[in-house]
Amino acid sequence: MFMWRKTWKLVMFVLAIAMFTSPRMAGAGNLIKDTDSARNWLIYGKKPVQVCTEKPRAGDHCLAIDGSTKIFSKDYIPVDMESDYKLSGWFRSSGEADSKFFFGVIPYDKDKKEILPQYTYVPWRGTETVLVKECKKGDKQLWVKNASKWKADKYGVAAFEIDDSGDLADLPNFKITGLGIAELKQVDGSWRISLKKPCSLSFPKGTKVREQRYSGNPYLYCTARGKVAPRQWREFSGNIKPVMMGGDSVNCWRPGTAFVKVIILANHGQYKQKVKLDFDGISLEKVE
Repeated sequence: MFMWRKTWKLVMFVLAIAMFTSPRMAGAGNLIKDTDSARNWLIYGKKPVQVCTEKPRAGDHCLAIDGSTKIFSKDYIPVDMESDYKLSGWFRSSGEADSKFFFGVIPYDKDKKEILPQYTYVPWRGTETVLVKECKKGDKQLWVKNASKWKADKYGVAAFEIDDSGDLADLPNFKITGLGIAELKQVDGSWRISLKKPCSLSFPKGTKVREQRYSGNPYLYCTARGKVAPRQWREFSGNIKPVMMGGDSVNCWRPGTAFVKVIILANHGQYKQKVKLDFDGISLEKVE
């Protein structure tokens, strides 16, 4: 009896140490409600996915989608952009061809407005300047004091009413031009910035401006980017870390993120193939 008690105390001590020294999921567990319900996963945000009962991973069913399409979780999920999260799920190909897929989250601000990379990505520092002429809606040229550090770039944008202190406190900045900086030219002591698309906004002379950019990653595909789902069930997982000010990474929250939806690009680009992607156990958890 004495030895049994001693052994039991040792086991409990080891478990306690493991709990306090290992990373663990927050007590809330999976933040996705009804993750195994077809009604929670909507094709283009509208109709539910299929229920599949053929060789499910666990329980009596899994979820499935034929053809190339986008799937979104139904609800907005609150998140803390200063915290770590883990996104995971199980996937399997069950069509004639193997399925290629993307798996991640769409970030939204507190007003549930989608945060695209051009609202937060500042790859070239030192582009802060001011308008020397008024910018009117429909203009394809901006006149600024100094654009010597700007880049002519097909994914570049001009952002207005910026914070030029270096803190980037205006991010996400939704006051931007369309994609494309066509040309930069110094003219009579100021700079002319030619846009590929007409500006849709108006701002007075003296407005602070910087260059931002679309990164090529519309959403945070932290778990799978063009992965091929195997024929047997396999778990895919990835982490999203605290906010990266001015940068852009599929594994970091964008500034201003307050909500997310999970997104799956199923059978991506496989329009002419008979493909079917099965999925199960999708989970988003906060890591303590």
